[in-house]
Amino acid sequence: MPQPSFYETIEIKTNSTSINLENDQIEEAKTHQGRGIFARALVNGNWGFASSASQNEDETIKKATKQAKINQSKNKTKLAQINPLNQEIDQETKIDPSKISPQQKIELLKEAKEKTQNPSITNTKFSYSDIKTKFHYKNSQGSDSKYRLTRTGASAKAVAKEGSELQSAQERVYGTKGYEIFEENNFLEKSTKLGERAKSLLDAHTPPSGKLSTILDPELAGVFIHEAVGHAAEGDLVSMNNSILKDKVGQKIGNEIVTIKDDPSRKGLFGYYPFDWEGVESEPTTIVKDGELKIT
Repeated sequence: MPQPSFYETIEIKTNSTSINLENDQIEEAKTHQGRGIFARALVNGNWGFASSASQNEDETIKKATKQAKINQSKNKTKLAQINPLNQEIDQETKIDPSKISPQQKIELLKEAKEKTQNPSITNTKFSYSDIKTKFHYKNSQGSDSKYRLTRTGASAKAVAKEGSELQSAQERVYGTKGYEIFEENNFLEKSTKLGERAKSLLDAHTPPSGKLSTILDPELAGVFIHEAVGHAAEGDLVSMNNSILKDKVGQKIGNEIVTIKDDPSRKGLFGYYPFDWEGVESEPTTIVKDGELKIT
């Protein structure tokens, strides 16, 4: 069997907890441990991929190499030589969620639920999750890097009713942090305001229709940007001609006051990671600058 000119492996180990509380009923409370190993091999310009939950690194590379030999692509891949990445990052947390008992986590949701209550609230849903991830990347060009991250958070939803009118409000607190995230982000106080917000929406007026200037809540603005620009800027969609941004680099796509950056290097945020699945260090990417599509 031909040997690969390049290969890379990723091993991921996870340890997680998830809890769902609907009204006063615990719908789910579980812990989970997982492991997976993924390999990609390049043989004569063709990629092969393999994954396993039980095999070791060498066995998975052999499977990927065999797959690459079978694959016959018209567009042969050539790789540039890169500088090897050798890092080991172990994130520190103030409060390790694995040291908090499941019962304490349930009590947090129950207390938040009580804070949400007012006479108009008819239904509540709270979800808690934490996950500790060990990520190990290696390739045949000398990269060998590891990181350990903890992501913790909770979401809440409250439904208010008056007559036949129903309104809902939601809140989320997530980050690459430990259990301290709930105190740092005033989760219980936000739960109180969540119930009040759902109730206040019962008296909200229907906004006028038409093209109007608006003032956006920062989180809602983020959602709009994520949907309208974030997905469209994904490389796989662009390469498959499924993006409205294809061939528009350098063109004006928005107002000159709009600048959009993707930055997974910002520690503490939920989307933070030190390096990606190809062993490339995370860094800020300017997608739009002064209304012009950049992606640099």
